[in-house]
Amino acid sequence: MLALCGFAIALGATWSTALIFFVLFLLLSIAIARIRAEAGIAWATGPQIVPSIVNFGGSSQFTAQDMTAMSFVGVFGSDARSIELPAQMEAMKISQHNNLDPRRLTLAIMVGAVVVIAASWVSILGLYYHYGAASATVESWRTSWGSAPFMTLEGWITAPKPTDTPGLTGAAIGLVITIILAVLRTQFVWWPFHPIGFALGGSGIDWIWFPMFLGWTAKALSIRFGGIKTFRTALPFFIGLVLGDYVISALWALTYLFTGLHGYRTFPI
Repeated sequence: MLALCGFAIALGATWSTALIFFVLFLLLSIAIARIRAEAGIAWATGPQIVPSIVNFGGSSQFTAQDMTAMSFVGVFGSDARSIELPAQMEAMKISQHNNLDPRRLTLAIMVGAVVVIAASWVSILGLYYHYGAASATVESWRTSWGSAPFMTLEGWITAPKPTDTPGLTGAAIGLVITIILAVLRTQFVWWPFHPIGFALGGSGIDWIWFPMFLGWTAKALSIRFGGIKTFRTALPFFIGLVLGDYVISALWALTYLFTGLHGYRTFPI
């Protein structure tokens, strides 16, 4: 935490803004990890931290230097799908079931992170310089993330805004509703609405709601008519479907890469 805050302060942020940002980032990480653990949702987005801080507090309350520094570190909380904690906790759970040493797994995750970061830099920069980052060959969605924070920053500086009172009111109402749903869920077994559903209702879940519905239906039917034994017997089959989807997608990607054929995206991003 000290290193991260020090990095943001070196960029020009005040210590209070840096601390608020990274505390919110850690809270968001824990929330997304808990959602993954309780609901098994592999796709969950969340609010972008920097715009939320500036919009709620009002851009007129921050200096241009402070907002510029936050725009640089905003990548930490720009897309909750890329937060590492849910995957790390899932890996720890898998290792626990297979009696693996968690210390060795932690070391493997750290080494893997370094390798992946280096490989990503080399491959992405290589593709951008070879094909042209701003050309039609490269998907603009990815490259736009480099300029998006600073286009937003320009709006904050040229047109300062006061505190977003309606936004704060909406956030407070959402907090109250979430607490009520959580309490009702713990007090009444028959209560059908989960607070996770409310939290993720507007977070891009519309992309995957139908596959989730199919999975829920298969689970409900297997338990209803076959019991827990049937569910556990069928579980490897459905895990195989998930793994098979990734394997086939990877094979097609490699085929397009080595043959030079024009293909299509098989992953959602």
